[in-house]
Amino acid sequence: MVVAVARLIIFYLFAVMPVNAANWSVDGTVEQEFSYDDNVRMLADQSDASLIYKLVPDIHFSHKTAVLQLSANAVYELERFMAIPELDRDNQHYSLSGQYQMPRTVWRLNMAYNIAASRDTAEQNSGDFATSSERISRSVSPALSYQLTEIDNLSVSVAYSDTTESDSAFNANTNRMVQVSWSRSGPERYSTGLSISYANYESTGLNSLQTSNSVGINCSSTYMFSENWSLVGREGIRLTASETTSISALGAETTKFSSAGFTSETAIAYSGELLNGQLSFNQNLSPSSQGQLNEQRQVHLNLNYNMTERLSVALQTSYQGTESASNEGSAERINLTYQSSLSWKLAPDWRVSMHYRHQQQETTGSDETRVNSNRVMLSIQHNWSALNLAR
Repeated sequence: MVVAVARLIIFYLFAVMPVNAANWSVDGTVEQEFSYDDNVRMLADQSDASLIYKLVPDIHFSHKTAVLQLSANAVYELERFMAIPELDRDNQHYSLSGQYQMPRTVWRLNMAYNIAASRDTAEQNSGDFATSSERISRSVSPALSYQLTEIDNLSVSVAYSDTTESDSAFNANTNRMVQVSWSRSGPERYSTGLSISYANYESTGLNSLQTSNSVGINCSSTYMFSENWSLVGREGIRLTASETTSISALGAETTKFSSAGFTSETAIAYSGELLNGQLSFNQNLSPSSQGQLNEQRQVHLNLNYNMTERLSVALQTSYQGTESASNEGSAERINLTYQSSLSWKLAPDWRVSMHYRHQQQETTGSDETRVNSNRVMLSIQHNWSALNLAR
């Protein structure tokens, strides 16, 4: 159903494309990174250190008219581990987005296709940094927004995504979501909104199947304290019902359970002439390739300071707590990350950066573990300017 809607929107976008006043552009970047990691697999009993080389060409296409915007992006990421060749990867990332503007209606469509190492998303997913599995993910999300009044908007969005793994030890996941939102632009510095959502998660393994249905309601608000300070918040509640079927030689066994919790996405940001920063707090549900629906709590702090026109420093720290949303008292996984960087703009299209990153992962419960890794990186980035075509 979602794929059919996406095809219809794509056809509509191109069918109504004007034949004049069109602007096309293409630009991109090429980045090389040289790094050393003292514990690539994040294992407690052995530390596999390696030099790492990464080459990332990125190309971006865009098309714009008075009513239509199209954007496409393609990234190829070559990654080589000198001491652990079995982890070598050629990751690929493709995305397409479109927007069609009518007097009171806006149509939007976003699609993505990715081929990447599962370990690249281990912190958000399974916590397994040692796997050599390949992860393929696809997503499509059409949306429609309608302007009710000068200050009120109503929108409906649908999202579909699925992931598969090359390692059969991981489950394949399918996620579907429908959301209806209302938003109001209040005074000059304030806006608010309300949304109702329904989500369906399916996780399929060799001997198991889990299905979860979740309903949530959220209130959101944005407030600009001043030209420099802003606050964005989205708070809500969710109700989740899950069913797990386990298959063994003795037959199939089904268990049902339900849970309730809070959802939150709150951020306070500062934007100045030299200093930019953001502190955010998030709590949401996240499907896992281990066959369960997790609840994650995250805290992020990002700071960037421009020392001169060419030299800048940055700091990123994060905390993430992950536990099963359907099994109270289950083990909790905690991930801590700290990264600092120094960036030097050699020329308008050349930049050199040095980074240091520390990662730590802890697991509580009967199988308590603590592992960490340190990585130092040198990256060289070249931006090539946009090539513009008009007709």
